[in-house]
Amino acid sequence: MTLSDLTNRAWYFIWDAPLDGAPWWQRQAQHMLRIAGVLIRDFSSGTLNLHAMSLVYTTLLALIPALAIVFSVLKGFGVDRELEVFLTEFLAPLGSQGLEIRDTILRFVEQVNIGLLGSVGIAVLIYTGVSLLQKVEAALNEIWQVRRLRPLARRFSDFVSVLLVGPILMVVAMGLMASVAGSAAVDGIGGESMQAVLSEVSRLVPYFLVVLVFMIIYMVIPNTRVTLTAAFVGAVVAGLAWNIAGWAFASFVVTSARYAVIYSAFASLIVFMFWMYVGWLILLAGAGIAFYHQNPAYLTRSAVYRLSIEARERLALDIAYLVAAAFERGETPWTSQRLARIMHLPLPPVERVISFLLQEGMLLETGSDVPGLVPARPLDRIPVEEWLRIVRQGAEGHAQLTLRPGAEVIVDNDKLGPLIDRLDEARRDALDGLTLRDLVTGTHEAKPVTDKVASISKS
Repeated sequence: MTLSDLTNRAWYFIWDAPLDGAPWWQRQAQHMLRIAGVLIRDFSSGTLNLHAMSLVYTTLLALIPALAIVFSVLKGFGVDRELEVFLTEFLAPLGSQGLEIRDTILRFVEQVNIGLLGSVGIAVLIYTGVSLLQKVEAALNEIWQVRRLRPLARRFSDFVSVLLVGPILMVVAMGLMASVAGSAAVDGIGGESMQAVLSEVSRLVPYFLVVLVFMIIYMVIPNTRVTLTAAFVGAVVAGLAWNIAGWAFASFVVTSARYAVIYSAFASLIVFMFWMYVGWLILLAGAGIAFYHQNPAYLTRSAVYRLSIEARERLALDIAYLVAAAFERGETPWTSQRLARIMHLPLPPVERVISFLLQEGMLLETGSDVPGLVPARPLDRIPVEEWLRIVRQGAEGHAQLTLRPGAEVIVDNDKLGPLIDRLDEARRDALDGLTLRDLVTGTHEAKPVTDKVASISKS
């Protein structure tokens, strides 16, 4: 068997093999391989890399102000030394250069006197921290296919809360773990076997803490509902990748003397920036895993999600029925995310159909944080024929192109136009008088158009 045959068989198993009745481990293997495939596709497109590099730049600007705020709060509680413990753990993969960077950061942080900055200075400090969280939110929203941001007031309050509370809890937790692990009280518990167990547990606790931090970020930052299972799966993989990257960094990157020779005095800064880049890339990759685990409809060969005209019309009819039925019964309005989820479709084609109907005044969005969809007119004044025509004629791209009525090379071209006109007339006759209310109540039957279709076929 050649390498090409093995590749084709693997490709068939990942994308084409029907596994409805297969054992659970085969289905899970196919699911994980599909997630790995689409993640590789996302990396190759360069979007995740661009977001990671942008976050590195923003982190450099926001690092000292954010740590200054955290240091001031910790100092008020008398636990400011925990910041040093946190930085030591975070920069441990950088070896001796990490200690040098830690001392430099702490020196800058201690020189920032928030009490002397005034209101403007404090506002600038908070803004730099909030700007970092805004970029994180933008990156995660793009991964989660979220087009709508939170209201400005809510975004600011949420980000300030995360900026003040999140790092403090993480710093204190890591500091307490390091203190407890090295305390004499722990050393005196049990015999040698218990000490061995506690030693292994203490080695795993930092990993679990990293997983917890990733999971909280995945559930809180994106402006959409992320299930606990999806966030946990993404966080576990990201946490494992974080520890592997730390080991690789400490083993191969930091021990190499070439960086110091090439970059001289800038070597520590370059290594620090590269470590931040790897960290942000791992966080974004974990978010992608969580997204694809929660939304398997996006696990397709291509990242371009398009529907045929026939499928678009059927989707439009489904949307018409669900939206009209919910409106008629006084139920909670449907959202585009909920529609895509129950139809097992990616969000972009569903949003595209909805955008056509919104632009032409057939639908309205509610004013809630996650807008619902309601009919723009009374149900008995929305013809189904008009609803479908809007979706069928909607432009897929940014510009609507006009097709020429014919070409010079076509003989008897004047007969083709009337044929299209008769097809449109047959559609109008079949849907004549049918409204969205009729779809909900089922009180209207479509007219038979056998004679009309027969006359068209004879033409």
